[in-house]
Amino acid sequence: WVKLNSGKPKRTLRQKRYYWVYLDLIAESTGHTPEELHEALKRKHLLVKEVTVMDKVIEITKSTTDLTVSEFCEYMLDIQADTGISPPPTDGWELAPMINEKVGTGHD
Repeated sequence: WVKLNSGKPKRTLRQKRYYWVYLDLIAESTGHTPEELHEALKRKHLLVKEVTVMDKVIEITKSTTDLTVSEFCEYMLDIQADTGISPPPTDGWELAPMINEKVGTGHD
């Protein structure tokens, strides 16, 4: 078997950790758990399709693990737009430069 790669880098482990810190921050303001937020936000922004399996409609979402660095940055911007909560400062996270440019440093 040959695994094909799109050539675009996948989101990094640092981005993943940063995302969960951001979800913790949102959880403090909303009263939802980070896990609840993760599932709800995935369903809203990463929904691929709905399918019927054994007479039940289920939602198929894209995993954040499968997002490219760029897609992940867009996802973070979508979350910020939905919640009105700015992500934490990116200083010290060594994230891809794109996230610093698109999301900002959080010092606004």
